[in-house]
Amino acid sequence: MSANAKSKFTADIKMRNGHEYSGVEFTTPKSWDKEVAVKINGEKLKIKGDSIDHIVFWPTKYPDNPQIICWHTYGSIDNKTGEYKPNCGHNAKKGEPSKQWFAIHAAG
Repeated sequence: MSANAKSKFTADIKMRNGHEYSGVEFTTPKSWDKEVAVKINGEKLKIKGDSIDHIVFWPTKYPDNPQIICWHTYGSIDNKTGEYKPNCGHNAKKGEPSKQWFAIHAAG
């Protein structure tokens, strides 16, 4: 007898070039990085975060609980001007703004 502790998700992945992968198998990684691993028609595929516009995913057992995430520049909002300012110091290479996954919508 064995148990699989990883949560299984189904996802729709909208690419920046307009292409969309619908209903793909998606397993959340232990730690987010610059790539997302998915399974499409039984074939494993790694997609670069920079090529993804956003991902809508939900637990396969609970399709009414969607979450939306995107790979975006890390930064902060200037409270006085309302302007978004990228932060080059957070997990960044020298002089480059860093990026990370942000939740745009999470049910609950």
